[in-house]
Amino acid sequence: MDRPDQPGRHHDRAQQGGHSLDPQLPPVKPPVRVVHAGQLAEHPPAQEITEAEQAHLLSGAEPAQQLGVEGLPADRLDRMAGQPGAGPADRQFRPDGGSRGEGLPGQWRVVSGSWTDVAAGKQGSAGGDAFYLSDHTGSDFTYEGDVRLVDGTAAALTFRADPRAGRHYTANVDSKAGVVKVWRPGRDIATYKAPIKAGQTYHLKVVTQGQNIKVYLDDRAEPVIDTKDGEYASGHFGLNVFDGTAQFQNIRVS
Repeated sequence: MDRPDQPGRHHDRAQQGGHSLDPQLPPVKPPVRVVHAGQLAEHPPAQEITEAEQAHLLSGAEPAQQLGVEGLPADRLDRMAGQPGAGPADRQFRPDGGSRGEGLPGQWRVVSGSWTDVAAGKQGSAGGDAFYLSDHTGSDFTYEGDVRLVDGTAAALTFRADPRAGRHYTANVDSKAGVVKVWRPGRDIATYKAPIKAGQTYHLKVVTQGQNIKVYLDDRAEPVIDTKDGEYASGHFGLNVFDGTAQFQNIRVS
């Protein structure tokens, strides 16, 4: 019910002697209204919601294609957006280089490290491993993109990952070891010797079919890695940087 002393809201309740009918009611704090998949829900005032609860409203258990929020303090949202895995999905990154993201549908989230938008695409930085995951998943596919190691050790495409990247396959270019490599936590699966240089852009393409994993480098007709591993059958697509800074663009899956 609308209350006459609630600022910013219309009411047509009768006035007597210039006073509200409810003179003793305190000001009412605005509720949080969330529109998700066309459904409107109201939650307690923003001042009474914890940051964890706000993060839950923004992220949700399932991807939100349309999400509108009012009543949440902007500074608290900014802090949440900087928290790995807790902030709202990234709607600015166009993974396939500007065609509205049809190449890899869905939204992307920071799992670890620092990820920003730069002129060259998406940039990730970390002192160890950092992951940036799409909510799109796959089992058998062709997954490819341009990777450029700005400085440091390795830049990579991640695939068949769990939501926190605790389990995954990753295909990287490693400047310190001088290899293209496919690895998963606890095991280097296969490597190919190559003079990987910082500042150079490489096109990586991963083709999977069941346990078979093929990795192509640049425009080569034949894979530089052709191996088998049956640990993970499906999972999320993502990006990875290890011990340095890397940039990614033209990411797509088919």
